[in-house]
Amino acid sequence: MSTFLGFASKNVVLEFGEVMIRPMRHEDLAQIIRIEEMNFPMPWSVKAFEYELEQNKNSVAFVAESNSRVIAYSVAHIIIDEMHLLNLSVDRNFRRRRIGELILTINIDHARQYDCSIITLEVRKSNLAAIMLYQKHGFRQTGLRRGYYEPYGEDALLLSLGLANAAC
Repeated sequence: MSTFLGFASKNVVLEFGEVMIRPMRHEDLAQIIRIEEMNFPMPWSVKAFEYELEQNKNSVAFVAESNSRVIAYSVAHIIIDEMHLLNLSVDRNFRRRRIGELILTINIDHARQYDCSIITLEVRKSNLAAIMLYQKHGFRQTGLRRGYYEPYGEDALLLSLGLANAAC
């Protein structure tokens, strides 16, 4: 299992009311795949998540859990001084409860802790709720990736957040 840049090795668990944020574990994958398949037309495979957990030393993966149920998750890479947020998803039954905002904030804090100077991500052009969430936290559009999302070739907005306190 990846050390999540030190987070998992410390067994750190952050609690916010009934929601707990912690490092993703292999035993979470069945619940994560359920959310992934619910939310995306081209979901990540179990093997993709396993790679992030077991082999990718740059991977940072968190889950939000409530009553022993995974309700959201994120996967990002930290490479040198940049975090790239690859996947952030919330169970449809738990949306509009600020769970996505909570897990995004944890990722931003984690990037700051590791002196990242920037966070980047792609988001579907049609995903207005996610775009508004990212903009609320200071992300700005820095590019457009035409036809990025399969299977329909939907465009992705490239969003970036500069981190002012970065040492790099």
